[in-house]
Amino acid sequence: MAEPLKLKEDIDLINHFSADFYSKTNIITNKISETIQKTEKVIHDEKENNVYLSNLENKVSDIELNNILQTLQTYQDALENKQAECNTLLESNSKKISNVSTMIRNNRQIIDNIYSLMNNIEEKVSSLSKYS
Repeated sequence: MAEPLKLKEDIDLINHFSADFYSKTNIITNKISETIQKTEKVIHDEKENNVYLSNLENKVSDIELNNILQTLQTYQDALENKQAECNTLLESNSKKISNVSTMIRNNRQIIDNIYSLMNNIEEKVSSLSKYS
């Protein structure tokens, strides 16, 4: 059997070692686990960024940009043509409105006579329908 003083020193050494060793081992293990989890999140996010950037890269390629430019120019031309057609029709209809209103004003006497005749005819039809 070992001497009591030596035994006490050995026990103190073991206790100190095991407390320190296991404490450091647990700390390192936790740090490693946290680091791995954070790194996995970064990897996941960067994979998503990679997909996004690849899609964006395709959309800003010369071919794609030229296609977009041509499409937009076609739309612009179509809009300009439609706007010109609309303006022409609006101007034409405005002139026709003015002409028709002038014709109505100029023919007011005839129009009034037509209304008067229609009213007379309506009265006669109404009185004749009493006999049917």
